Amino acid sequence: MSPYKIDLVGLAKKLIEFPSITPYSSGCIEYIDDLLKHYGFKTHILKFGPEYQQITNLYAYKNQGPNLCFGGHVDVVPCGDLERWKYPPFSGQVDGDRLYGRGAVDMKGGLAAMILAARDYLINNDTDQVSFLITSDEEGVAKYGTKAVMEWLEDKGMRMDFCILGEPTYQEYFGDSLQIGRRGSANFVLEVYGKQGHVAYDNFSNPHIPANKILDFLIDDILDTGNDMFPASKLNITSIDTSNIVTNIVPEKTSIRFNVRFNNLHSAHSLKLFLKNKILQITPHFKLELLEGESEPFITNIKNKYVELFQQSIKQITGRKAQPTTYGGTSDGRFIVDTCPVVEFGLASNAAHQVDEHLIISDLEKLYSVYYNFLLQFFDAQSK
Repeated sequence: MSPYKIDLVGLAKKLIEFPSITPYSSGCIEYIDDLLKHYGFKTHILKFGPEYQQITNLYAYKNQGPNLCFGGHVDVVPCGDLERWKYPPFSGQVDGDRLYGRGAVDMKGGLAAMILAARDYLINNDTDQVSFLITSDEEGVAKYGTKAVMEWLEDKGMRMDFCILGEPTYQEYFGDSLQIGRRGSANFVLEVYGKQGHVAYDNFSNPHIPANKILDFLIDDILDTGNDMFPASKLNITSIDTSNIVTNIVPEKTSIRFNVRFNNLHSAHSLKLFLKNKILQITPHFKLELLEGESEPFITNIKNKYVELFQQSIKQITGRKAQPTTYGGTSDGRFIVDTCPVVEFGLASNAAHQVDEHLIISDLEKLYSVYYNFLLQFFDAQSK
């Protein structure tokens, strides 16, 4: 059988077999590029970043007119201890109604569903424009992936009208959630200074004392109570360190690292100013640094006509209404939302990044059906 006549499970399995640990494509994007070329798409392999580690991306499109874009990533997180896996993580093993492998839900299953939904739709609708934006730099720094492709598209004067990311989204059962936004994420390093000295004497200033007061504030103080579309912002301490390896010295500084997941009541820089003013009430002897790579919160208007059509598509397949949510971590939607409305809809979020990551094949089939149904509805709306 021709490799281009691949079925849904076969394609998901094939994509899983590429060991594309972030930020490497490991041949996966090149395989998708070849597949889409065969299906009549015009494709662009786009490489960005330093020569020693260039990031591979793909933008592909077919036809002209209103542009429905499917977006996603082939890169996956590391597998951890291989001995704990039921099957090798890049084997794409089918076991009953389950397909195992790293990236099964996050998000090679989603990629397979969107590629074949577009292929099958365009067989009978070969004038509508469908595109794909696929990167190998989502799970990592995300500097030379979707962000760079969006800049390239802008330079070329190419636009999209609506974008669907195939990220894992459902929490309890297929179709229970539709991601319409994400919280922002900011990482900080706080250094609290004292004066180093021998523990037996009093000629020192212990930085732990103000640091403990700051920790109480960071852990207990409420940043906000959230709003209709976002939960309350949340701060988590990720490490505390003095670099002190002996027992008879009071250290000169304490370093605290923390992450804030924040809603649209803040920006990363407004959070830094807020935190700085709070810390100043405890001690003037500190430095607060916002680390590079922060992401801002974003949200798509739930009343957008295409969002409403997508919700209808989900309900027609599942019989249930998907609840709009901004739950979870960051995504590449933040790089797209200023260009066009973007939603995320995919497989089980609770299986992502886990040992024995797997997808439910019946869910994968439903995902294909939702994407295909939305293609019908999106382009039908263009003629009205």
